[in-house]
Amino acid sequence: MRTNEELVRELLQIGVAAPEVAAAMLKYPREKFLPQEEAASAYYDLPVPIGNGQTCSAPSMVATMLSLLSPRKGDNVLEIGTGCAWQTALISDLVGEDGHVVSVERLAEFSKQAAERFSSLGIKNTKFITGDGKLGYAAEAPYDRIIVGAACDKVYPAWETQMRDGGIIILPMGDIFQWLFKGVKRNGHVEATRLMPVQFVKLI
Repeated sequence: MRTNEELVRELLQIGVAAPEVAAAMLKYPREKFLPQEEAASAYYDLPVPIGNGQTCSAPSMVATMLSLLSPRKGDNVLEIGTGCAWQTALISDLVGEDGHVVSVERLAEFSKQAAERFSSLGIKNTKFITGDGKLGYAAEAPYDRIIVGAACDKVYPAWETQMRDGGIIILPMGDIFQWLFKGVKRNGHVEATRLMPVQFVKLI
């Protein structure tokens, strides 16, 4: 069985993981967040099913998106799509104790599991919300960073409104053909740049 250290070393070698993202991955091994029956797949660079038709993205994609997002210590981050909450844990580490993460998930089961897991891990800077990700979460806005874990057709108005000027959003957009985009909010509007082809489940 491959190890977490081997996986992280490979992600650094191929240049998709910023050093701080790699450090977070070493602190929170993917295996701890996957269904028990999928543990043997944790350290291969592949998406893994987590139930309810959802997946945990391949580690290289998670590393790429977080490196592009570049969350800083003290940042307020909105995550759309909690899933197994591995990415959530990485973000929580990247923003530090003075930062805050709000993770919105449409499936109450995933939110509940994530909250219980974070409590057992002693992670206190994260809030889990069950709701419609397209609406964001206005109560904790404005956000310095927004990351979206499912393919959508646009940057929804709530995300644009809830993002701080100068903030960054990373998201996949498209239907059959999907692309990863990086958006920056300038003068009240998000300007998005297409980066690379991707394949995600659709945002519902």
